[in-house]
Amino acid sequence: MSSEVKANKLSPATGTDVTLGDSGDTFTIPSGATIDATGATITGWPEASPYGSNSCQLYRSGNQTMTNNTITLFTADSAQWDTHGSMANTANNRIDIKTAGKYWVYATLWWDGSGYTESRYVYIHWYDDSAAADTVLNQWTWQQTNAASATQTHTAIAADLAVDDYIYVKGFQNANNSITTGGIHQSSFGVMRIE
Repeated sequence: MSSEVKANKLSPATGTDVTLGDSGDTFTIPSGATIDATGATITGWPEASPYGSNSCQLYRSGNQTMTNNTITLFTADSAQWDTHGSMANTANNRIDIKTAGKYWVYATLWWDGSGYTESRYVYIHWYDDSAAADTVLNQWTWQQTNAASATQTHTAIAADLAVDDYIYVKGFQNANNSITTGGIHQSSFGVMRIE
């Protein structure tokens, strides 16, 4: 029996079905090979989710000073994960969208206590590449009298994002002095494709 069969086409001798091997057999597809099923109907084949490969979360590795009464860019300098491999743009403190789709977008800023009556904000910004426009997707405000203890501000929203759009975060506080945000894995933001 030949150990290799070379043919340009395999067709059934009768009917319309062709069976490869028997139960328990293993067929190996070499690295670099392509299975092209364009236009075909495939049944019983596990479908890999396209969504898990489009998720990214950025955080700041240390504290950041947020200037009083000033909307300030959150400088996320590290990626906690990037399942796509090229979404984390830490040089520009943002997440770049590489695959169009609907995304869950979220952000958390951790604020140190100040002892003042103040407001603290977190803003999710979306840069729409097709319109060359920057939009505040969502924001959350937290207000407290004599804010002596550390707090977090959270916000999240679903968004329809396109290739070359990007997401970044800003914060604001008016405590009459600078408040640091962050610490490893505390202040962070991210995106996760849901459709």
